[in-house]
Amino acid sequence: LSSGVWIQASHGGGAVHWSSRSRHIYVASMMKADLPHGDIFWRPQRPPFFLCYARCMQCKYIDAHCHLQFEQYANDDAELIGRMRAEGVAGIVVGVDRESSEKAITLAEKHEHLYAAVGLHPNHDATERYDISYYRSLAMSPKVVAIGECGLDYYRIPTNETASSAEATKAKQRELFKQHIALAAELDKPLIIHCRPSKGSQD
Repeated sequence: LSSGVWIQASHGGGAVHWSSRSRHIYVASMMKADLPHGDIFWRPQRPPFFLCYARCMQCKYIDAHCHLQFEQYANDDAELIGRMRAEGVAGIVVGVDRESSEKAITLAEKHEHLYAAVGLHPNHDATERYDISYYRSLAMSPKVVAIGECGLDYYRIPTNETASSAEATKAKQRELFKQHIALAAELDKPLIIHCRPSKGSQD
């Protein structure tokens, strides 16, 4: 972005300004928000107008969907995150259930070039009941920039399930997806969508 340029945000809810000299992003919003102090600060202007700003590294690329909090990266996550920063790569660390969403926020709050998304993957953990109030509270972190990973995954439905059982699983996924959509709309955040049809189909 060029320094000194204001860009209108979606839904007419605010605007973003990038200052290359100070390497800060300024966000003006008409939405009231109660956010903890951290890298992003909010202060009231004329009610209900709020202004926030955030320090930013010089960013060349954004990995819009990564899982750095997963166990597979446990042995070298610090090295990888450091290399991302050195090369100017920002990342959105995406949660797939309650635990991984919490870990995504923890990582994002430690590193200025990382952000988080919180959600429940459609078939990651069949035992977790989606608690929209809990995910809403997670999304209040100023480092959470999206809701998800959420969506529909019919590919991994066991082939030995009866037709009625498979349809019940699909209906459960659709209901879960609707709840994520509702939360994203309520908080005016984008969705990170996982979508995979049944094998050999486009259902």
